[in-house]
Amino acid sequence: MPKSRIPSLKGTTEEEARTWLLAMREAGLLFDLHDDAAWIIHRDTGEAFFTSEEAEKTNGILERLVDALGDRLDEIAYQIFMEAFGRDPCPEDGNNTWEPPSRS
Repeated sequence: MPKSRIPSLKGTTEEEARTWLLAMREAGLLFDLHDDAAWIIHRDTGEAFFTSEEAEKTNGILERLVDALGDRLDEIAYQIFMEAFGRDPCPEDGNNTWEPPSRS
């Protein structure tokens, strides 16, 4: 059986949610957390982005995180998503020294 691309979630604290989202980012698997993972497709091919097993695991993890953290999950995810797109997650702080994380 092939190894799942979806990282395991250790717990439902804010730090554990952040760790999981960072692992998803590093795996190239970020998507809108309000969407059902089973609906995500590759724009170029129309093929499913996740296998049915991966979508089920991802949706289950997100359900646990939403139950534990509610809207706070969006706040945690915001910075990770902005950095993934090369954007300053906190432009209002006036700190012009922000640089996107390296992809080494």
